[in-house]
Amino acid sequence: MRAAEAVGAEEQRVERAGGRLVEGGRSTVFVQLDGRWCTPPLADGALPGVQRAALLADPAWDALERRITRAELARAERVVVCNALRGVLEVAGLIDAAAAAAPALAG
Repeated sequence: MRAAEAVGAEEQRVERAGGRLVEGGRSTVFVQLDGRWCTPPLADGALPGVQRAALLADPAWDALERRITRAELARAERVVVCNALRGVLEVAGLIDAAAAAAPALAG
């Protein structure tokens, strides 16, 4: 998280081998792709958060679990992070943190 904060981000994305998105450092990540909300599956290492479960169960979100690649994250229509403490927060933009120690999500 320090590396993300060093470049002005409030959250850091966590990835698996192959560049698949798993979650944020403190939050679950939902990505809107082609009009559909998606979140990484538990099988990829995502944690079963309370807010994550609530959004997956909410018909208004119509969200599904699926693998999300770095390329898909880059082309996402919208990205939100959520947890039980902070609720759902829209991501303002993605920061290319290649010069920093970790990839980040701008809050």
